[in-house]
Amino acid sequence: MIKFSCIIVSYNSGADLDECIGSLHEKNDIGDDLEILVSDNNSSDKKHLEALEKKYSFLRVLYGSDNPGFGAANNRAIRAARGDILFFCNPDITVNIISFRTIESRFSANPEIILGFGIFQPDGSFCKPFKFIPELDIFFPQSFYRYFHRHYNQEFSALPACFYISGAAFCIKKKLILEIGLFDEKFFMFYEENDLRMRLLHKKKYFPCIEPSVSVFHHEGHSYSMESVNWYADSFLRYCRKYRKPYLFFMLCLKMLAAGIIKAIMIKKNYELKLVSALIRRFFSFFNLFKKREFV
Repeated sequence: MIKFSCIIVSYNSGADLDECIGSLHEKNDIGDDLEILVSDNNSSDKKHLEALEKKYSFLRVLYGSDNPGFGAANNRAIRAARGDILFFCNPDITVNIISFRTIESRFSANPEIILGFGIFQPDGSFCKPFKFIPELDIFFPQSFYRYFHRHYNQEFSALPACFYISGAAFCIKKKLILEIGLFDEKFFMFYEENDLRMRLLHKKKYFPCIEPSVSVFHHEGHSYSMESVNWYADSFLRYCRKYRKPYLFFMLCLKMLAAGIIKAIMIKKNYELKLVSALIRRFFSFFNLFKKREFV
């Protein structure tokens, strides 16, 4: 009987996907109780995915005919998953230390938790397994997280509701996600975790936790295209519209404008300015929608 379904959304993920699946295979402590589903958004190299399927007997690739986004690809895999516990994992994640039996025991104690793990950069340096909700995150500098995360990773597992678990690697019961509804496919990429959090809160079933004995490495990219900047801005706009938070969008625009100008001057990086530009354009669009009360 399959207990865990590991879901990986892929789009031309290449070597990252190989390393991710390889690390899960190497650290698998439950044998045939684990399946891996790669939900592919019409990657160009189908032969690479077919080769992976032949290499790993526990791997299934779900081939999409287009790229409908991260949420839609996750939903495709959720419907096909046979496991009771869903393990969502980015393709640029490699597992360092994991015990699926420990994770299973956490869900036996409370089946309504959403469980994150220790997340680190490949060199072992700081990364963010959980973050402040957007309503609070805009008030804190990124440096604030360093001490806070170190403190929680070492001493605590349950988190207050003012945090959300990183979508890079987390577990949730399939029964719970079916109860609250699948991913909102209008979020092409970014902010899916916060949308899940809001729906869990609505059902009074939001119990974020960290399992610090499990750790993964996140090989996240350090360059951003204008396309990804636009996806981020669109998703944040969608979040603010869906949950009637116009003030939040306005405040983030101001914060990003200040941070972008400072960073562009000091370290000559223009990603923040690109994001500011995209956010401001969407702010005026949002303002018109807000006046018309066309929130969602």
